[in-house]
Amino acid sequence: MAKMSDLFGEEPRLKFNQLDLTTLSPEKIWADYDVETDSMVLYFTGQPVSAISVYLRDDLYAMVDPKSKDVVGIHIEALESKFLTRHPLLKKSWPYVKQTLSEKLTSNS
Repeated sequence: MAKMSDLFGEEPRLKFNQLDLTTLSPEKIWADYDVETDSMVLYFTGQPVSAISVYLRDDLYAMVDPKSKDVVGIHIEALESKFLTRHPLLKKSWPYVKQTLSEKLTSNS
């Protein structure tokens, strides 16, 4: 079972429940990429929910439910300009993901 720290490094000062990646359902991932700010928000709840952003490290935040302390998503700043250059495996799949998100936004307009 993967833990948040396996993906994102040491835990931040604010404690929250570890995310069990084995329970994530791809159908429930809500994603939005903003080209202008080069930031991506992913919610694992099917839609955006009320959450607080907890700084993890360079341009990466955990979105945490303030009541349950569960991780409900992640927020990545400087996605194309910084984050993907540090994560080559994600960089390879990004063009497909970006196209899929663009198609989704176009069809919802």
